[in-house]
Amino acid sequence: MKAKVLSRTLVVLILGMALALGRHQLTERYRAEGREAFVAEQSQRWDQFYSHPHHLAIGIVVGISATVFVFGVYELLVAAASRLLKGLSSDDNRSK
Repeated sequence: MKAKVLSRTLVVLILGMALALGRHQLTERYRAEGREAFVAEQSQRWDQFYSHPHHLAIGIVVGISATVFVFGVYELLVAAASRLLKGLSSDDNRSK
C-alpha cells in the first residue's frame, strides 16, 4: 500500500512539474514575441475555434473521451512507478 501511495504522489508531482514547465515555456515564448504577436495569435484562435457555433453533445463526447484518456495515462504511469518502486524496495531487501 505504501508503494502505491508513493507512486501516486510521484506521478502527480512529475505531471505537475511537466505542466508548469510547458506553461512557463509558452509564457516565455509569448513574452519574447511581444504583445502584437500574442494578440494576433489569440485573434486567429478566436476565428478558428469560437466564432462559429458548437454542439453541446459533441463537447460532452470529446470531454468524456479526453478525461478517459488522461485518467488512463495517469493510471498507467502510476502502475509503472509502483512496479519500479516495488522492484527497488525488493532489491534493497535482498541485499541486506
